Amino acid sequence: MGILRNILITDSWFRTKTVIGKDFMDKKTIQICFANKRLHNHRALKYLCQLVALVALASAFFPTESQAGSEGIPRLWRASLPGDKKDTVFYILAISHAGSQVEYDEYFDAVVVPAYLGSDVLHFEDGGKLPTNTQPECKKSLSSPAGIAILNQARATVGRNSVEYFRRLAKFLPAPANDEALIRSNAENFTQGLSEYSLVQVLRAQYIYLQPQSSTNDKEPVYPFQPVVERLVQLKPSIQIKSMDEPDDMARAFCSAGEKRAGIIDEYMKTYDLTRLSNDDGESLDSAAKEIDKRMRSALEDQFLHLDISESAFTCFRTHLWEQRFKDMLDGKVHFLALGAGHLFPSTGPVASCQGLLQDLHENGFMVEKVR
Repeated sequence: MGILRNILITDSWFRTKTVIGKDFMDKKTIQICFANKRLHNHRALKYLCQLVALVALASAFFPTESQAGSEGIPRLWRASLPGDKKDTVFYILAISHAGSQVEYDEYFDAVVVPAYLGSDVLHFEDGGKLPTNTQPECKKSLSSPAGIAILNQARATVGRNSVEYFRRLAKFLPAPANDEALIRSNAENFTQGLSEYSLVQVLRAQYIYLQPQSSTNDKEPVYPFQPVVERLVQLKPSIQIKSMDEPDDMARAFCSAGEKRAGIIDEYMKTYDLTRLSNDDGESLDSAAKEIDKRMRSALEDQFLHLDISESAFTCFRTHLWEQRFKDMLDGKVHFLALGAGHLFPSTGPVASCQGLLQDLHENGFMVEKVR
């Protein structure tokens, strides 16, 4: 019966696909149905196995209307829990957070938008809502000499940047708030009170805030694509909105990296290095858009991701937290989840590897099928 069980875990009788859309009916499975000698002693089982294999094989060459779908890469899944008396439905959409060309295609208009407009709740990632200076400390401090050195360097960098940050704020305040000694004192006090994860947040925030302003009157270049979540909210402003993240999820994910979080801090210092700042122009934004589109297209086609050190820390830990929360969301509503593609598919990285949310849900008893 193990052979039949592998064949019949499908998203429909006529589409033998795995939970993330790859074929069950590969050459190996077909060979098992037609050439396995053990099945010769179970004639009824052998014929049923061969029938399912042939139907699935034929459907690959002659797709039904429901299979044919719309032009574009399918990236929406429907999940439900058999036995849920309230018949709760989850639609799970793979997105890039910035927005990309591959996300605005016929599939988006013909499949994604109708499913979304019929939903009651929109869930997306927001990383939590704790103010920067209240992010919790990790239970175990960095202990390696190299890690401590990186942490001290980050604190010193944030301290220098904070002087300029407070100096800019003081321009709008009366004396003595604009006193240089007071500015430096405030910057030092602010920096010393930051947790490790808060330092990571502040490095990025300072990079954005302290960028030099354009000296010309020319219109600033604009990123060419709208984030999908922003577009969805515009399409249905009245929808209920919820975060998939609890307030401290990002900090907990960061701390879960252990000693490797020193590498995350180092990566942030290099990425958000103010000494490398320059005014963005249209060409750099265009390059960024092409890179995001390339990565998104690759994620959807390969359905496997190689993550860097910070991506693997913040992705796998939170994916596991979300998976545990689904059964608490069984309320009879239609939930639409717009989540980063890295959370949906299997991934590997320096901090953690995981099999992805879709497979997690499948193993927790949910029926998960790709929407075409």
